[in-house]
This record gives sequence, structure tokens and C-alpha cells, in this order.
Amino acid sequence: SLGLVGAEMCIRDRSRFKAYYRSEAWTWELMALTGARVIVASSVLARQLEMLIRESLCRVHSSGPLRAQVLAMRSKVWRERIPSGLWDIKYNKGGLFDLEFLTQYLQLRNSSRDPSILDPNTSRALAKLSQSGFLEVSVSKELRDALDLFLQIQSITRICISGVFDEEAATNGLREVLVRACGAASFKDLKERLIRNQALTYGHFVRLIGDYTLTEALVFLEKIVKENTPKAGIEWKGKSEELKETSSELFIIFILALLTAYLVMCAT
Repeated sequence: SLGLVGAEMCIRDRSRFKAYYRSEAWTWELMALTGARVIVASSVLARQLEMLIRESLCRVHSSGPLRAQVLAMRSKVWRERIPSGLWDIKYNKGGLFDLEFLTQYLQLRNSSRDPSILDPNTSRALAKLSQSGFLEVSVSKELRDALDLFLQIQSITRICISGVFDEEAATNGLREVLVRACGAASFKDLKERLIRNQALTYGHFVRLIGDYTLTEALVFLEKIVKENTPKAGIEWKGKSEELKETSSELFIIFILALLTAYLVMCAT
């Protein structure tokens, strides 16, 4: 059976572990499992555990449902854990959370075809994904560079302060420490690099998985339509969540087009 002690999982029955992750585990549990590593064990037990983890992660995942589930989870976090601003390295749009979600998604989607891409270290996993042809080399490098910057800022701020870094309240000394640690020319340069890397990360997330902020907009529009035109409604007749997401994007474009046309009419 499986039990939790603190934040560590205790495995008392390896066959149960295998069965659980084969047929019962939620997608977020499989995503978390991509970062699992054996800390202390005999060489024989370590190999057995590593094999169990690999077998659990290498089952075939349909890209449509997997993408929809990952996008739904990210959308939920976006709604419930609102980032405090640019320096919220983990939760801000295009931050660590997006980068790690994207890496975990790509590993789950492609590990059945090439198990060698699995690695609990995010940077190494990104490198292996590009080496195996599942991610463009340039994109892999951009994401690894962004990861290095995010982790460096996160490490320094966690050591020096509690909570999220506030550039207005920060001392010149702390700013200088961040600039030196990140190899920036100035604090302005560091801030511009952070903005640029978050934008790149978010752009790759949207291209490869989807826009979780668009999903939130769709929910809002569906609510408005149902409240004001309950008889019209919005029905989805696709066979997959992927089709629904595509339809959602077209619906948003249609609404924006109507709004643009209305504004043009008002102006003329």
C-alpha cells in the first residue's frame, strides 16, 4: 500500500505502487513523479525503484486529453494563486511554474516513445527533449537560460528576505547582490532580462500547450452568455477536449471581432 509521512511517500508494496500509477494516478501525480529520485537505497533497490518510476511514466498518453488536463490545472492555479507581480518568480505568467509544467508535459507526452528524455532535473530534461527531437534546440536553450535566471533570483531573494522581492522597498545593497549574482550590467538590465525571459517562457507554453488566461476569459464569456441569453447557450459537440479548446479560441476571436465592428460603427 501507499502512505504519506510528511512530504515523503512510503512504499510498502511495490506491486501496489505500479498498479496505482498505471491506472489510478491523476495527471498531476504523474507530473510530480517526473521529479522523483531515489535518495538512499541499496544499489539493487535503487534500480528497482527507478525502473518502477520509469515504467509508470512511460505509458502512452493521448496528447489531446493530456494537454487539456495540464491546461486545466494551470488555469486553476492561475485563478487561485494570483501572482503578486513581476518578481513573483514562481507564479507569475511565464515564471517557474509555467516552465516546470511545460517540461513535465513534454516528458509525459513523449516518454513512451523515448524513455531517455526522463530526468528529475528540469534543465537536463529540457536538454534531452531537444536531443531526442521533441523540442527545438533554440527553444530548449531559451528555456534553460530562463530557468537559470529564475532560480538565481529565487535563491538570492529567499536567502535575503521573506516573501516576494519588492523592488521599491529593496535596499541598494540587495539590488547590487541580485545584479552581480545574475551577471547583469545593472538592475534595469536585470529587470529587462526577467521580463524578456518570462515573455519567452509564456509564449512557448501557449504554443505547445495553450493559453490558461484565455481559458479564464472563455469561462467568463460563457457565464455572461448564459446569464443574458439562457436559451441560446453554448454547446460543445467535439469528441475531445482539444477540439473544445480550439473551438474556445475561435469563439473568443468571434466575440472580439463583433466588439471591434461595434466600436467602428460607433465611431463612424
